[in-house]
Amino acid sequence: MANIDRTRRIREHLWRLAIRTVGIVKQSRLGRSLLIGYNPVTTQKSEADLLVFISSVMDDELTPARDSTVMAIRRMSLGRPWAFEYTPASSEAASDAYLRKVEEADFVIWLVGSKTSQPVVNEIHRCLASQGRLLVFRLPSDERDEQTDTLLREAGQVVKWKDVTDLTMLAKEINLALTDEVIRALRDPLGTARNQSLLRSRERSFSDCIVSLTALGVAKDVANDLVYDENVGHDINCLEPGLHVITAPQGSGKTFAAHRLFQKRIQHALQDASQAFPILLKAADLKDNLWETVENRCRGCVDPQVQPLLVIVDAIDETGYHEATSLLRQMEVYANANPRAILIATTRPLPNLDHLGNNIQIPVLKEEEVVGLIGKVSGAPPEKIVPRLWERSLRDSSSFPLFAAMIGVWLRENSEVRGLSGRKLVEHLGQVALAESAGNGEETDRLLQELATKAISNGTAVRLDEVTLRLAKQRQLTDSRLVQQTNDRVDFTLPIFREWYAARALLEEAIAVEDIDLDSDRWTIPLSVAVHSGNLTKAQEMMSHLASINPSVAAAVLKEDEMAWYLGGEKPSLPATAVGTGEELRRAMGTWSSGLGTIFKVIGPVNPEGSLTTLGVELSGDSLGYSWYCGSDQLAPVIEFTDDYNPLRRDATWELARDWPIQSFGAIPPTELWNWVNTKSDLVRTLTETLQHYGLSHEIPDAVSELAWEFASGFDSRGSLYQGPIAISNVLEFIHSLPRNPNMTVRTVGKDYAWHEIEAIKNQLSYLLEAGQHDIFDPWPAADLPLSSSSIWSRYSDQRLLERTSAIYTAALRIYQALVERWFTSFADRLRLYRLMPVRLEGSLSRLHRGAIEFPWLHWIPVIIADSECSQVAFVIETEHTGHENSDDYFAEQKDAFTRLRLGDTERLVLFRTSSALKESEPRPATKLAYGWIHDELRGLGWVN
Repeated sequence: MANIDRTRRIREHLWRLAIRTVGIVKQSRLGRSLLIGYNPVTTQKSEADLLVFISSVMDDELTPARDSTVMAIRRMSLGRPWAFEYTPASSEAASDAYLRKVEEADFVIWLVGSKTSQPVVNEIHRCLASQGRLLVFRLPSDERDEQTDTLLREAGQVVKWKDVTDLTMLAKEINLALTDEVIRALRDPLGTARNQSLLRSRERSFSDCIVSLTALGVAKDVANDLVYDENVGHDINCLEPGLHVITAPQGSGKTFAAHRLFQKRIQHALQDASQAFPILLKAADLKDNLWETVENRCRGCVDPQVQPLLVIVDAIDETGYHEATSLLRQMEVYANANPRAILIATTRPLPNLDHLGNNIQIPVLKEEEVVGLIGKVSGAPPEKIVPRLWERSLRDSSSFPLFAAMIGVWLRENSEVRGLSGRKLVEHLGQVALAESAGNGEETDRLLQELATKAISNGTAVRLDEVTLRLAKQRQLTDSRLVQQTNDRVDFTLPIFREWYAARALLEEAIAVEDIDLDSDRWTIPLSVAVHSGNLTKAQEMMSHLASINPSVAAAVLKEDEMAWYLGGEKPSLPATAVGTGEELRRAMGTWSSGLGTIFKVIGPVNPEGSLTTLGVELSGDSLGYSWYCGSDQLAPVIEFTDDYNPLRRDATWELARDWPIQSFGAIPPTELWNWVNTKSDLVRTLTETLQHYGLSHEIPDAVSELAWEFASGFDSRGSLYQGPIAISNVLEFIHSLPRNPNMTVRTVGKDYAWHEIEAIKNQLSYLLEAGQHDIFDPWPAADLPLSSSSIWSRYSDQRLLERTSAIYTAALRIYQALVERWFTSFADRLRLYRLMPVRLEGSLSRLHRGAIEFPWLHWIPVIIADSECSQVAFVIETEHTGHENSDDYFAEQKDAFTRLRLGDTERLVLFRTSSALKESEPRPATKLAYGWIHDELRGLGWVN
């Protein structure tokens, strides 16, 4: 803003100067530019001229130059000079007055001699910090002192100086420079501010990268070399406007890649003002919405509505899944609204984010890159670093830059990597950091645990007084190289240490797992680190608690095994006997039962009374085989299979295999949580099959209507496109002819129907018949035009197509809600669509053509409505496909509506938009839609394959 105010004053002054000097107005380009769009009537006259501050050492060497400068400015009638020897007396201290005048000045002239005093250094630094317009003139000198050379280098990053070889030419050079600067100030009022902002941002980026490396224990000089070496780090190139997502596991170098891209784009922007203006944000620091934050970062530098932007939001996963999803949606909307903007988000893999934006892959390091990085950090020769000889877990970890650097730090102090793991590396670095910190190591350790729990719970940096009120303890915390302070807030330099110390807090009971807000996904990794700590008793206690009260979180904790840096590859500890192993599996399955609720009765291994059935186990070396019993005999809770009684064997009899149908056999998972992994895998497999076969909706009226029509069409061999009547009596006659057998399935036209579905169909048809309806019809509005092309949709008028689609989606909402409330109450708060309900689906339906094929395309978004209303749809027809663009206000409006109409917390609210094609001859379309929504949401939670 200071730079804009200076430009306004320049413009006002030059307007008055132009009026006095008519020739400027008539002849010069500057004068013409002053007149265009400028109204002197509305501009108040300023009595003060422009202020030109003169900075230099005041000694015999530079006195003639200062006098010449003052006279040159006065002769130009451009402004008044501010030089110490020409200023009046003041009650204000000279140093304070001069620094204040530097900020107020429209131009600052620095006369450079052979030496530079500290007051001059302060003045030039204040000018650069306040984005002032600095003009530098190097006067003749045989040599210059170090302070002068240093200050010249700093200023040279922002401005171009002028060498004046003859003092008599100084006045002319000042005249030319000020005139040129005035013209540039009018043409590009933001140029100087823009460049200075970019340079500061680039240095801050370099500094952040260096701090991250030194936090790992990398030597400062090595960290500097790595950060300033452009060949280090993944290079992201060829980005088109739009949203891009860098998705990679922890330690893969995605943040470093984001910084490297940011630094290179700054260089491009400095060389060419038409290039995208780069902005780097940390997701956890976003206090306002994205739109406001970008506007604030651009203010005084560029106009974001006119010039292209590159906006990078780093580490969105650290905010939690719900917040990350909401932020990505904001980025998507911003990209749609600003077609010249490039938006990039970095994140660990999170559920349901794979369909947002263009995914950017960060490749793992090649072996030669691993050797090179470890060699630079450790100082060891390449021939001493042979990753292919290391244990697999360490070799896999070393392909990620973060862990390669940590291995390098380890090898700098140790010659052996045998038995080393990601867990031991992090633990070692934490111990070294504690040893380096001032004060009591145990006390600092407790403070770090407290900071970790606060930072993860808050999802952002923490005020120091939230951790401790004592200044001495605060200094202990901020002195640790693991911690970074910004103003009065602190956080860990790297998330890996935040997660490590939070896990320590759980294990040492500084915080109880019962006190954690499990709705916050930010605790997922610390929980996973804690349960894999090697403390088996504690791990089983934590998992039992999680699985019994929140199976979504428990599943997310187990899913982290796929990318777990904290696993060392050790074989899990198993009970001594097969029966003991089976008891651990059965105990885990029983805990899932209490957490999953009603759905467990369908997908779990239960007997007719609803209790866990017998588990049979075979243990052979590193392999575990087991099966759940469904026969009628009374058996012990756990039995060991023998050679004479083993349904897992290929030569097992049909009767034996029938009694033990749910079988698992394979290698034991390489984790102490093997019993939880195996039992969850069994449940996921069964639930996936159940959803694929629509096995939960035989009591939901809308779903049963579709089911009955599908069965009748298949029984009557009419085909899925048939929409005419089918006699109910004929279908009922067929059903009554079937033998009553609960274990039987009925097959018609390639589809199998379980007996409970046959019963539901029979009841539905009997009800219709009793109500006086003799025929069954397609439950959805039928085609109203003759077939005129190869597409079935040509038989539907626009209005009929709209009616059919609206009816199907309305029913799908009812089926979905009924399924959740009947079977998935334990997941309800994490199902994004259900959390919004009741909703109105607003969207547009259009017809697309690909060659001779026509198909309808639907775009819709959920809109919050009052609790007293029922979910509904509000679709409209588009004559041409134009897409459904969300305004940038959509998310803010819906969050406001949720707060206003529901009085609810919007922190975990996930808004979204959907596009999909309507399928021809889709059987049971409303049921398919509802199951599809649930399937996708449960897949994101790790409960469906």
